[in-house]
This record gives sequence, C-alpha cells and structure tokens, in this order.
Amino acid sequence: MEVLEIENIEKVKENLHDESVELIDFDRLAEILEQTLSLVKKHGRINNELISIKADYRGRIVGMLKAVLACRPDDAAGDLAARLSDEDESIDAAELISLYGRVTAKFRTYFPASFKYLAYRPAGKDISKKWMEYKI
Repeated sequence: MEVLEIENIEKVKENLHDESVELIDFDRLAEILEQTLSLVKKHGRINNELISIKADYRGRIVGMLKAVLACRPDDAAGDLAARLSDEDESIDAAELISLYGRVTAKFRTYFPASFKYLAYRPAGKDISKKWMEYKI
C-alpha cells in the first residue's frame, strides 16, 4: 500500500504559501501528486464498495424488519426500519453489522428454519429420500 510522505507535502505547502518557489523540488512534487492521484482513485473504489455493501445490509435489515413487523407490530422496529430506509449516512458500517446480527436473531425467532422431520420416523424405514417428509 502506498503511503504519502506528509512531511514533504507540508513542506511544499509552506513553500507555496511563503512564495518560496525556488525551494520546491518539482520532481518530488510530481511523484507526490502521482501517489496522491493513485490513492484518491483507490479510495474512490473502496468508498463505492463500502456504499454498495452498506446498501445491501440496509436492504436485508429492512426486509427482515418488515417481516417481523408483519408478525407483531413493534414501534421500535418500525422506527428502525424507517431510519434505515432513509439514505442516512450517519449509520456507520459497524452499527449496521451489529444491527444485522440483532435483527437476524429476531427474524429467526419469528421464522425458524429447520429441516427436521415433520412426521414420526418409523424404526427401520429409510425415509431420507422422501423430500415431502422435510419441513421446507
């Protein structure tokens, strides 16, 4: 990963501010600008990925909250769903991950998924191939 040399940038900035152009190493300045451009592009890609991941998390959480609200009205869940439906950038990734875990647990309480036998399994009979015996 590229790292900018902050001291060199500050030195160039001070020289420009003091109008001491003769003290600026323009070759080094060009290198710094190239590094900066590379990092800005990388930052843009990472930022776009983060926006996409956060939007996906929001959508998943809101979907689960809507399903939970259909089972049992809950003002707190409704408020959270409304807050997440907005494009509120104050919700950071760590909070979304935490919310996802909590909402998933609540969702699974209302909508448990299992592949247990629905009917009593008679001794000696192999019903593992009968898909109708499973809860889907």
